[in-house]
Amino acid sequence: MQNWKILKKIIEPKFKGLGKSHCMMPTIKKIKKDTIRVYYSSRDTENISRIFYSDYNLEKEKLLKSSSEPVLDIGELGAFDDNGVTPSCLISKGNYDYLFYVGWNKKSRVRMNLFGGLAYKKKGVKKFKRYFKSPILERNSHDYLFNTAPFVIKHKNKYLMYYSSTLKWINENLPSYNIKICESKNLINWKREGKVCINLKKKETALGRSNLIFHKKKFMMWYSYKGKNYKIGYAESKDGKKWVRKDNKILFINKKKFHFEMMEFSFVFKHKNELYMLFNANNYGEKGIYLSKLLRD
Repeated sequence: MQNWKILKKIIEPKFKGLGKSHCMMPTIKKIKKDTIRVYYSSRDTENISRIFYSDYNLEKEKLLKSSSEPVLDIGELGAFDDNGVTPSCLISKGNYDYLFYVGWNKKSRVRMNLFGGLAYKKKGVKKFKRYFKSPILERNSHDYLFNTAPFVIKHKNKYLMYYSSTLKWINENLPSYNIKICESKNLINWKREGKVCINLKKKETALGRSNLIFHKKKFMMWYSYKGKNYKIGYAESKDGKKWVRKDNKILFINKKKFHFEMMEFSFVFKHKNELYMLFNANNYGEKGIYLSKLLRD
């Protein structure tokens, strides 16, 4: 059993600049021994998301600073990300950081379309540039609706990407999607064959934003699964391809103290041989980002 203790809210949307509400989809990079940089999207007064960051010291339990200007702004008019951008995963390779993100796009009959994008920056530079103006996760014959929330992990001599892929729209406001997997040797060109790794259970409508690590000789994945509201789920794999869901193995022991109606968009990371989790709660990060810690058995 994974017993997670919720520690505190560490970031909330009280910034100057364009970010007026929400801190959605925390995505981290460790920048110093005890300091993480947390990327997330905040919304302006028109509900359009841009990517910002905050630096947080884990040992001092202190928020150090937050960016007032976005590190990735929305795309040009008509592009797949012209109505918002949200971070999903960050990979460092050589002297560059690669940011996989969600691009938001309005549509006429359904609520939105979401596709995975890729941006990059040289280390030491704050702002990202788009690698392509087009999505890195576009429609194809296997994934003909929206494909989004890419999370990438390096394993041996290749990269594995886990992404949310739409099965259908139940109605114009409610998409249904599961988690699929694809591979790449260079982070840029992805071989996508529609392989499902985590599927929906009965009465579930969506499996959102996966996040995983390789720990104790196994792949460990956390994700958001939705019935009425989002919850944080968990699965394990020996090879990163065949997964076993173990949602009943994850427990937040002091959840009632925080009055959460839902929890979603987790990001688990290691620090000093301990596992920590960032996550959003009610209304997709409207109140901010929370930190929890896995208690030892």
